Amino acid sequence: GVENVVASSGTSLTTGQIKLIHRFTNNITVLYDGDPAGIKASIRGIDMLLEEGMNVKVVLLPHGDDPDSFARKQNTADFQAYISENEVDFIRFKTKLLLDETEKDPIKRAELISDMVRSISVIPDSIIRSVYVKECSQLLHVEEKLLILEIAKQFKKTATQSNTSKENTPSVPEKPADHDDTPPMQEGKEFYPYEQLIIQILVRHGEKMMCYMENEEGEKTPISVITYIVNELQQDDLSFHNP
Repeated sequence: GVENVVASSGTSLTTGQIKLIHRFTNNITVLYDGDPAGIKASIRGIDMLLEEGMNVKVVLLPHGDDPDSFARKQNTADFQAYISENEVDFIRFKTKLLLDETEKDPIKRAELISDMVRSISVIPDSIIRSVYVKECSQLLHVEEKLLILEIAKQFKKTATQSNTSKENTPSVPEKPADHDDTPPMQEGKEFYPYEQLIIQILVRHGEKMMCYMENEEGEKTPISVITYIVNELQQDDLSFHNP
């Protein structure tokens, strides 16, 4: 048989279940049957695995088979060989799966890029994030610096939502200490790493041309990286906490 197998048994994958799996391994391979609708519905939960820092791969089973029926048709060696030969990194799998539907639709393509940014942004390891940014840039034909900027914005959005949630959580008054020499934490300090990332992009690529803006007469105006970033921050009403 095949060891180290778990199934959600019709229920949604939970953070607690993921943490339990992560106690035993950093690696997980998700088996999908050939139903495209089922795949698209279930891949949304994979971000939780990435957020936990797990290495996620995907295997697409032959059409008409689920993991149980396929395993019954194979002996152990053949089944494991199929897994080894067909498993694909999840980010690459997700990109190629959704890319087929967006080839001729710029709106859906933009939504795909945003979706991939959200998935990459939850990965805790910065080196792995960097590798995925480079790969997605090549697969989606999008400049790396644009993906990095969008990831930095996603970081800040997530941190803001987290802080808002904490502010809305009732707190229990603590007994005042006799004396506390701990300096108060600077407001917005958790945003500094993301703001530094944006500054690095501005310093390294600020003068480079990002895109062109076309007016009603068809005249194109070059837009630099620094202009693009400033406009994006203003549109989202974002400002640096550490000016």
